[in-house]
Amino acid sequence: MLLASCSAGGEGVDTTLTVYSAKAVAQATEMDIADVIPADDVERVEQSSSGVLMSCSSEGVYHWSGRTKVFLQGEPDVTELIQAIVEEYSDRDGFSALLGETADGWTRATIAGQHGASYVVDPWDDGARIEISSYSPSFRLADDQSPLTAY
Repeated sequence: MLLASCSAGGEGVDTTLTVYSAKAVAQATEMDIADVIPADDVERVEQSSSGVLMSCSSEGVYHWSGRTKVFLQGEPDVTELIQAIVEEYSDRDGFSALLGETADGWTRATIAGQHGASYVVDPWDDGARIEISSYSPSFRLADDQSPLTAY
């Protein structure tokens, strides 16, 4: 499984991002991923308004982590939906995507973006919903901000 990664040395860190702009990038990508699912298959989409910071190093480098839930309607083939997401993101500049499998045998997508960003797309509730977990591009947290605050 591909997970978020970053570099404290600076190469993997986007020095232009703040916690708020990193969150905006991750949330926009979550919604872009959700938009790959045909509207006829979507009952509703719920995006978390806040998330937590995941530490990458002792040098103040973090990922913002959040989640979007896509509630499905009808009986779409969840495997096909996730395969379509991987196909879409395999062809996008700045991204790579892999198919994998969850511990209970469902198809999973893992999408890697720039500066250590990653997105994991998993089915939940026996395929009734798809969850998109995000880890923003790596950024340095400002000295006057707490990593313990929900952003």
